[in-house]
Amino acid sequence: ANQNITWETTRMTDAGLDASVMGGKLALTADYYVKTTSDILYNVSASAMLGASPSFSNAGAVENRGWDFNLSYKYTLGDILFTISPMFSVNKNKVTSLANVKLDINKGLFVGYPIGSSYGFVADGLFVNQADISSYATQPFPTQPGEIRYKDISGPNGVPDGKVDYTYDRTVIGSPIPTSTYGLSLTAKYKGFDLALLLQGEGGRKDMIMSWHFTGLPDGGNIEQWQYNERWTSANPDRNAGFPGMTFNWYPSFEPSTYWIKNATFLRLKNIQIGYTIPSKFTKKVYLDNVRIYVSGENLFTISHFYPSWDPEMHINDWYGWYPMTRLLLAGINVNF
Repeated sequence: ANQNITWETTRMTDAGLDASVMGGKLALTADYYVKTTSDILYNVSASAMLGASPSFSNAGAVENRGWDFNLSYKYTLGDILFTISPMFSVNKNKVTSLANVKLDINKGLFVGYPIGSSYGFVADGLFVNQADISSYATQPFPTQPGEIRYKDISGPNGVPDGKVDYTYDRTVIGSPIPTSTYGLSLTAKYKGFDLALLLQGEGGRKDMIMSWHFTGLPDGGNIEQWQYNERWTSANPDRNAGFPGMTFNWYPSFEPSTYWIKNATFLRLKNIQIGYTIPSKFTKKVYLDNVRIYVSGENLFTISHFYPSWDPEMHINDWYGWYPMTRLLLAGINVNF
């Protein structure tokens, strides 16, 4: 064990503004912050040839820098009363130091990039035929039409060398951390009716479903309908097909690459509830103090360009994938005697 480890240290700097005008009807809160965490306890990756795992050490530092905005507006017109509150946050996360190295691929840590970043090849569509394979940069493994072709982005001399390999042609290709979060809450009342609504979402996250999630055919399992419909075929050799050719030699397409990176930006109707309170002149006649009827829903719809039917927010881990978000519909009645 490392006898020299110490506590992690966090330093936070925040400058904020709170403003209220129009008799409190319009309010704004804005904050700019810089949060740095140093001496992070970190188990540095080591080659399996070592035969042991290094002990934890204070070997890393991370910075979070961003803005938070919250706005609230209240409005009354006759019997109508509503409050609308949008919020927006921007955050830039990056690793600022990492032991004595610039990257730890196994743990998704790269100096200058967000925690958990994806690392892999840059995809350049799919090979359409054998002539395409022969005229393109040499791939790191045997390849056939319908498989992903990887770009030659560098070489030993810092320039493309006509050969794709693991040392010079992989780079940071995605991040699971959103650069922005946003939302909007709305409440409204009109006589006996009431409405409450919440929208929320994330932006700027580019996440990757590892391709072993798509190995149904070689593994004797099933695939999703969209994978079959959008696949590359020899009859329709589309370089930009939504899914590689379905063959039993899929290994070249399993490599982490930008082909599997999807924009996980989304906007979700998180919750909505509509209610009606029966006027007291009716409830008093049956000895009731208050009666409210309501219907509500959660996760009713999501606007996203992520993988079909996969939820962009529910990334658990690469082995168990994305658990689907549950949609909930409720109807109820509140009675006060």
